[in-house]
Amino acid sequence: MTAQPEQQRPAPRPVTAAPAVKKQTPPGVTIKKPAPQNGTHRFSVQADTVDVTRKKKGTGTPPSASVSVKASTPMRFYTVEVGAFRLQSNVERHRRQLTERYKLPVRVLYDASIKLTRVCVGTFSSRALAASFMTTMQQQYPADYPDCWVSYWTK
Repeated sequence: MTAQPEQQRPAPRPVTAAPAVKKQTPPGVTIKKPAPQNGTHRFSVQADTVDVTRKKKGTGTPPSASVSVKASTPMRFYTVEVGAFRLQSNVERHRRQLTERYKLPVRVLYDASIKLTRVCVGTFSSRALAASFMTTMQQQYPADYPDCWVSYWTK
């Protein structure tokens, strides 16, 4: 048997990076870089409004659909809970009374776990704001809201 020479492999080619291509911006267009966040948000969820309009392509007709979305409440918030009631007449009385006295949203939520309807007023971003409003309510109407409390809601 004769020894066969070992086949030599070609040396690997050096890998070179592709040249970087700089994106050209059209003349007259300025690109603004966003400001650093530093842990703060640039907008408030409660105050943002988004208007969406969809148009048919190629026609000069008015939009076929127009949708306006307004963020009314954040997903997590504090509220002042006035009470939890079994009778619907008590729920309606408190809802009407709170609507007349305060210019804040009034929520009526049925809690099936305790079989009671909760009446809440206000949407606050912090517990301190909700507690301050609750204290104001109790000072203005001590007989009507002696047992109200601050609740935390998540949706």
